[in-house]
Amino acid sequence: LLKQTRSNSLERELIWHFPNEWGPSGPGIGASSTIRKGDWKLIYYHLDQRFELFNLKTDIGETQNLANDKPEQLKKLAKALTDYLINVDAQMPLDKNSGIQIPFPEDVISNYIHM
Repeated sequence: LLKQTRSNSLERELIWHFPNEWGPSGPGIGASSTIRKGDWKLIYYHLDQRFELFNLKTDIGETQNLANDKPEQLKKLAKALTDYLINVDAQMPLDKNSGIQIPFPEDVISNYIHM
């Protein structure tokens, strides 16, 4: 039996990447990439290049999108997510109208927040 030892395991990143439409659509459903690090969770919706940022310690139900209120945290997680996606050569979806690849999260952050 292994016992959990005190470590930085809570700071380890968890990443989900779903680059394609695969079923039903609706709010919170669709092509997206997500990173969870510590208390924070960032979701990047590919098709409309929108972000949702949650502090899971204070909002486990993910009801308060803090993307506009916490620009530094948004930027930090968008960079970490982008670095990972590039490092693993992750497939990104193509825009159906233009045929151009959807940009990585870090590439659209300046359009989303003004720092």
